[in-house]
Amino acid sequence: MAQLSLTKFKQLVADAINNLPDNSKKYLENIQVIVDLSPTEEQLLGTGLENKLDLLSLYEGIHSSERYGYEDILPDKITIFQESLESLSTIESELVKEIQLTINAEISQNIRSYQDLS
Repeated sequence: MAQLSLTKFKQLVADAINNLPDNSKKYLENIQVIVDLSPTEEQLLGTGLENKLDLLSLYEGIHSSERYGYEDILPDKITIFQESLESLSTIESELVKEIQLTINAEISQNIRSYQDLS
């Protein structure tokens, strides 16, 4: 299992976001991406998961498709869980790929909800 310091892991997440194409970054508008070591019991509620390591990330807020008059509201939040992603990887390069896949999955889910309006 690849294990990094929290600082290094946060940098990998920031790099993954910075390397996104501009057309993907627009779906992160008014969304804060943060890193936690592992999900809380409250965050696991409603996921159907029992093992904390099974939850790689969590979107908390209102998806793009459901936002109306949403300009003056605190940002939604995507939480990336370090220990969960590290458990999938044996070396740092695998971890980098898992981080990228997880962020892309969260963005794709937000894009799908946005496109459902069409």
